[in-house]
This record gives sequence, C-alpha cells and structure tokens, in this order.
Amino acid sequence: SPDPRVKGQNITVTSTGSMDEQGTSGKINLKIKCGFITVISKTIELCSAETPSPCRIPAGPYSQSISEMIPRCVAGGQYTGYVQVTDKTGSEIACINLDFHL
Repeated sequence: SPDPRVKGQNITVTSTGSMDEQGTSGKINLKIKCGFITVISKTIELCSAETPSPCRIPAGPYSQSISEMIPRCVAGGQYTGYVQVTDKTGSEIACINLDFHL
C-alpha cells in the first residue's frame, strides 16, 4: 500500500503467516529496482529500533509490516524487488516479491 504508489510517500509491505518456532533475531533485506537500477537497498536487524515488532517473535500466527519512503526523484516506470526475512541462522522465514508501477 498505498495503491497506486506515490513518489515521496511511504510504500508499506505487510506479511502474514505462522512461525514454527520463536524468533529471537534475524534480518530484513529490502531491495527495489527500476530496470537494472537499484533505488533502495537496505538491511536492518529484525530486533532493532527500526522495526515495529518485539524482539522475541512468538511461535504461531505472525504479521509484520515494513515501510520505506519512495524518493521523489525516482523515474516513473515499472519497479520490482523483494523483502526477505531471515532468522539468526540465515534461514529464510519469509520472502515477498514486489512488482509495481510508479
């Protein structure tokens, strides 16, 4: 969200699912490209001040959102990317593919 996406505003991606085990640490990797040009490339710790979730993610149902500003200076066009969440061992917990137009 939002739909349609707007330059200069946040794009928010929400994932939902179920955790088999309690999560205590990991990383969130975000990459967005326009063609071959990387517009956003960011990695943050899952348990940091930048993430809205508590550091211990309980086993069971899970929902997490991540927001990032779309720079005003980016060109209009087709964008692709992903949000990947990994646990403390580097194993993938979630992966969301992005495909949108500005």
